[in-house]
Amino acid sequence: MARPLKLTETVGGTLKVGEIGLTSNTGNQIQASAYIPVADGGSSAANGSLIKQVSGRRFKVTTGQGTGICKLVATAPGAGEMRVTLTDSAAGTYYATKISKHRVQVTADTGTQFTTGQSVAWTFDSATANQTLTMTAA
Repeated sequence: MARPLKLTETVGGTLKVGEIGLTSNTGNQIQASAYIPVADGGSSAANGSLIKQVSGRRFKVTTGQGTGICKLVATAPGAGEMRVTLTDSAAGTYYATKISKHRVQVTADTGTQFTTGQSVAWTFDSATANQTLTMTAA
C-alpha cells in the first residue's frame, strides 16, 4: 500500500489534523457516501466519515446509520460499499477507486481532464487544470 492517510486525533489536548476522522472535527476530513451493511445498522447510503484506512480501497466508515468496513466503488454504493467524489478545475466529477496520501486512482464521471484508471494528485484546495483534483471534504 502507498502512504496511508493521516488520522485526525487529539494528542495532549491538541487536535492533530489529518485526512481521516470524524467530519465534525476541525479541519478537512474526506467525506464519503457509504452504505453500512445492515448487520451494522445501515439501510441506505449516507454521508459519513472515514475512521480508519484498512487498505487503499477499503476503509472503516461511520455514518448516522452505524459503523462498518466499506470498499471504494465508482457506482452508487450498495451494502458494504462507499463512494468518494472528486472535482476537477472545470467542475467535472470523478470517483475514487484507490486513495493514498498524495494520489488517487479515478473513474471519470462528468470530468474530461483525466481518464478512467489514471492516478492523479489530490488536494483539499482548488484543483489545478490537468494536474490535481479537489477531494470532497466536510
